[in-house]
Amino acid sequence: MMTCLKRCIVPACAALTAAAIPFMPSTPPEPEPAPVREAFASVEKSLSRVKNYSAAFNVLVNSFKGDVVQTGSLAQVLPHAFLRDTHMEAMGGIMNVHELTVCDGETGWQAEQAPNGKWINAYRWTRAAMEQASGIVWAQSPLIRLTPVATNTYDGLRSEVLFTAAEPRNGGYAFTGRTRTTTPRYRAMLKEVGALGQEGFSNYVPDGITLVVNSDGIATEFVQRNPRGQVVNTMKLSSVRVNAGTDAASFTFSPPAYVKVVDMDKALIEPPHPLLGTRAPTLELRYLAGKDVTVAPGSEALIIAFFTTWSAECRAFVSELEKLYRSYGSKGIRFVTITDQQDAGIIKAFSDQLKLTLPLYIDAKRQATRACSITYVPRALIVTRDGVVTNVIGGKNEAERAELAVAAAALAR
Repeated sequence: MMTCLKRCIVPACAALTAAAIPFMPSTPPEPEPAPVREAFASVEKSLSRVKNYSAAFNVLVNSFKGDVVQTGSLAQVLPHAFLRDTHMEAMGGIMNVHELTVCDGETGWQAEQAPNGKWINAYRWTRAAMEQASGIVWAQSPLIRLTPVATNTYDGLRSEVLFTAAEPRNGGYAFTGRTRTTTPRYRAMLKEVGALGQEGFSNYVPDGITLVVNSDGIATEFVQRNPRGQVVNTMKLSSVRVNAGTDAASFTFSPPAYVKVVDMDKALIEPPHPLLGTRAPTLELRYLAGKDVTVAPGSEALIIAFFTTWSAECRAFVSELEKLYRSYGSKGIRFVTITDQQDAGIIKAFSDQLKLTLPLYIDAKRQATRACSITYVPRALIVTRDGVVTNVIGGKNEAERAELAVAAAALAR
């Protein structure tokens, strides 16, 4: 789903994009000050009351390929329905694109329209591919969307940005901080601008961050500044309406007959996992409490599971793992439940919310993620007592979580 919108926004200057990068030494993440944590706790309470919202947006990205200006409208109905109607100008007006992305919660569409009004392409996905497709749609968007579980909306951002101050503002908060320089995504940015040398770093790598959240918990302003203090990326919302009702027809799209439709469910079908039938790798991890640990296959059965805190599917997946851990954790199965998020406070809050007794591990160096060829979460590797990977199971729906339960029961025999 590589549209003009995504090709023109340079990942180094957009709102923190992911990339596979080589390992560089890192240090444990610096914790947020207590007033910042308390402010985010208040924001989460506000978000828990949000069922839907709509807004107009304006985005300016100052990239080394030229300024990119986006304007349009945004709406969400939790957990999965959303609309993003975007007009973009780039390269001094040479590129002028209208892009529509909608999802009614079951079927999603992304379509691009030329300046003459003709639709150029259309991509469709259904509930089966919802998590992956939504991730692709939003991966390089400067807009901050609500996650399916709204109270987790800022978890991912807080793992990439160290917020150091929170000032009350109009019933909400203005947070300020700086980009965490030890994260994989930050190193990806450095790789993107590396060809430009020091000038690229000084001008285009985000450093100072401002996040303004309104009284409903919605991010109405997000500003990134370079090390010189100059703005490189600005996102602003206006005309925000919360819990005001929405028109269901706004979240659907019917492409004209002349447009070729790409079925993303089929496009996202993956080949067999490369570790199937092979020996599982040795993993270097860190317990949530801070102690380093090595997990080596070959002495006990393993369920090696990967998750993140902000995804609704991951919450359901980890809840299922907790049930399986209580049933089989004392019957010869070791549960290794891993996240590459580095903020221990966010992970602990996630654990407390779900009342987990399941041990959680941090993949601070992303060694385990790479070694296990994990391209999306939730996902679990089933490893026998002799160390062989016999199955790789997702967890984004009930059928896959049921398959995981069957696999755990078989391992325990």
